[in-house]
Amino acid sequence: MSKMPNFNTLEDEAGFWESHSITDYLEYLQPVEIKMDRARKDFLVLQMDIESIRKLKNIAYEKHTSISNLVFQLIR
Repeated sequence: MSKMPNFNTLEDEAGFWESHSITDYLEYLQPVEIKMDRARKDFLVLQMDIESIRKLKNIAYEKHTSISNLVFQLIR
């Protein structure tokens, strides 16, 4: 069994998973409960520069959330 590495950045993790299979690391996975918010009514699309998107992804990753949830929390 392969040892699950620790990642310092989202880019490091993405690079790792591009060349590895999750099936080699099943013993490290834990079941999670997913709650769907079915009350959503509208979507908003934003165009941003690559560096801003990268920063948002990294902040969201550090907070264990999605970019959408991060932005929602910021404007709330």
